[in-house]
Amino acid sequence: SDRRPAIRRHVMNGLSGLFTAWQLFLRKPGAISGLDNTVDTAKFSFRAAFYAFPFYWLMVGIGPEAVASTRGLLQTTLIHAVFYFLIWTMWPLVMWHLSRLVNKRDRFFRYLAAYNWSMVIQAAIWLASSAIILGFGLTGSAARMTTVLTICIVVLYHIHILREGLELGVMPAAALAGFKLILYQILLGTHQAALLQPPSP
Repeated sequence: SDRRPAIRRHVMNGLSGLFTAWQLFLRKPGAISGLDNTVDTAKFSFRAAFYAFPFYWLMVGIGPEAVASTRGLLQTTLIHAVFYFLIWTMWPLVMWHLSRLVNKRDRFFRYLAAYNWSMVIQAAIWLASSAIILGFGLTGSAARMTTVLTICIVVLYHIHILREGLELGVMPAAALAGFKLILYQILLGTHQAALLQPPSP
């Protein structure tokens, strides 16, 4: 059978999700309405992992861990794969429970769809930051300032998605975004430690 219409529909839905994420990044009023608050919409949004993968792989290639890693190719690839899987599953699982604590479970699926598609935009932002640091040979305070600026942009973006997707106030949204950042930093630190740990004999 001809699968082209189904493939075309999936591509268009993916582009629509990315467009909504971009509109949210630009703070366009009503942008969140581009996503339905349904389980199917949330499930489909995990396809964003495929869109974000090229950005992630490029960051892996130009990041300091690519040079400093003591692991072999197979071990390094496995560590990166596990890290990428956790990036896409850890926060949705945590947020599923937190959404009930803040009494916003009924809006969770729209938020999750927006968050997942925003991960592609976030990956592009992080890649651009890495490219700037590498391209301009930034070190020391200049490199740290660039990283801090990138973190601020990404966190503010997530706060906006939390506010629009879950209809939260500024402080609850900021608290959740901050908590997510802490979890991500712990995961990132574990990932880097695994790459730099001497391989087993």
